[in-house]
Amino acid sequence: MPNALDFFLVHNQDTARGFTEFGGWKGKSHSGFLPTCETVVFMLAGDDLTRRFQVIQLFYLDHYLTERRIIKLTHATNGEPFLSAMLMLSTEYLNRLTTGINRKPDYGIEFPAKLITTKLTWDDLVLSPEIMDEVENINTWLKHSDVILVSGGISVGDYDFVQEALKENGVEELFYKVNQKPGKPLWFGRKNDQFVFGLPGNPASALSCFYIYVTPLLKKISGAKDIHLPRVKANSISDYKNTTGKTLFLKGMLYNNIVEILHGQQSSMLHSFATSNALVRIPNEVEFLNKNDEVECIKLNI
Repeated sequence: MPNALDFFLVHNQDTARGFTEFGGWKGKSHSGFLPTCETVVFMLAGDDLTRRFQVIQLFYLDHYLTERRIIKLTHATNGEPFLSAMLMLSTEYLNRLTTGINRKPDYGIEFPAKLITTKLTWDDLVLSPEIMDEVENINTWLKHSDVILVSGGISVGDYDFVQEALKENGVEELFYKVNQKPGKPLWFGRKNDQFVFGLPGNPASALSCFYIYVTPLLKKISGAKDIHLPRVKANSISDYKNTTGKTLFLKGMLYNNIVEILHGQQSSMLHSFATSNALVRIPNEVEFLNKNDEVECIKLNI
């Protein structure tokens, strides 16, 4: 309903203006109350500071809602507080939520593209030399390999040609991206009985994904019965804060039934891997790991 939030238009009698904690903005033609991020934080958390910090994570650029463009945040001017951003639900998802129908987006500023059809086939496709080189390399690998590992170039940047090259060679994408850190941009595909991993470009991310995903597959196709790395419970002697909303795999040193989380957890750093003997798994729903908390550890003894 267009007037659903109009009760937020009430004025604070002490200040003769709206309540700051309600947030909100007014459109040029719409006379009702339009929400900002502050509005959502107030509705979901009120004055509970801990809960407010939790709700704010909904608006981070790497959160599912913004990453998938389900919601859009727009600041009216530079220098305004983060929570003052105008909050809008995309038309595509609004239609899906209200009618259950997936409508094609209309051409416009928000979606400057139109569907173009052709009678041409993939055989008529002309590729740039860079992409053609990747296509030929992957085609060669597919002829002689059961499992292919590719590191980097799997995203959608100007110099990332791997996904297109895999598609050209008939490799079906099974999944792309996982809710973990490090190792989020993991790609996995299959062509007949051959498997392809698109590992992240950062070395620590690539190695984490190798231990967690690649190793079990290699063991399985080799005929092993126990394909997963051993997992044990241990008590942490370290504190750690997880503000990402993702499952963390942290390099650690395991001593019997205790584990220490090492320094240097960045995706680009391998030193902590060289001195670790375990990955400490912190589930995405756990925000704070305190000393003496029990955690799951993956032993790196392959």
